[in-house]
Amino acid sequence: MNEVIEVLKKYGFHFEILGEKCLRVYYKDGTGDYCGIETCDDERPGYYSIAGRVQNLNEWINRQI
Repeated sequence: MNEVIEVLKKYGFHFEILGEKCLRVYYKDGTGDYCGIETCDDERPGYYSIAGRVQNLNEWINRQI
């Protein structure tokens, strides 16, 4: 999760560490809404369980900013 944390910091996301494999990430729209990012069994680099679906972290970030 260290790579994910560094990327989230780079783009200015607020987040909370919920465990060794899970983060709560707040959307940048100011509503206070959030989603979870967790490690998953997908072996493709850069893919995580984001909001309950396996997604590429960089693609997800690009949709948020």
